[in-house]
Amino acid sequence: MAYSKTLEQLIFSVLPDDVQSRLTCKNMFGGLCFMLNGNMCFGIHKKGLMLRIGKENWETIKNNAEILPMDFTGKSMKGWAMIQEENVQEKNLLYYLEMGIKYAETLPKK
Repeated sequence: MAYSKTLEQLIFSVLPDDVQSRLTCKNMFGGLCFMLNGNMCFGIHKKGLMLRIGKENWETIKNNAEILPMDFTGKSMKGWAMIQEENVQEKNLLYYLEMGIKYAETLPKK
């Protein structure tokens, strides 16, 4: 299954140009990943938004009913979250994308 082009367009519509210029895109996991300094910060998998946010941020958003633990293998991945496309709201999207970017900024460059 290809990833959601609608979600891709929505991401590009909310990301400011100066932020977009710092990111690179890479096809991974059958989807599209957005990378900062070689580290993934968020991406699109099928019809969902993957967020790499770190364990601390997960604790702050885990009670939001729209946000699920990311689970590719039957086991949730700590520090990662998933929001299904139907639950992605434009008004909150930049907040979540920035959370992924800020986490990626803490990681060593690759």
